[in-house]
Amino acid sequence: MRITEKNEVYFTESELDSVEDIEHLNTKLDGILGHAMLKNLGDLKFEMAKHAKSINCNLIHSFVYRQKQEINFRSLFGTDDTYWEGAGICSKISQEKLEELFQK
Repeated sequence: MRITEKNEVYFTESELDSVEDIEHLNTKLDGILGHAMLKNLGDLKFEMAKHAKSINCNLIHSFVYRQKQEINFRSLFGTDDTYWEGAGICSKISQEKLEELFQK
């Protein structure tokens, strides 16, 4: 299992049963004014981690993400039509369980 960290929140694409799930999270970095085409996966994780910390979570599991480009009205005027989407489950995990995951 691969675990990464961003802004003191841990991310894994694996589903975990031994954690306290708090909230399902869906995040979109849109490009209307935010220049999402210039953003990267780290920016998406930072935004998701910021929300997780605001609800006292230290883990996002079942993490999935994608970058998508839409052909739509905005693209006709040269505005950014690219965006990032991320989803996962905000959870709480104890330091002991977290260390166990790192050992696996």
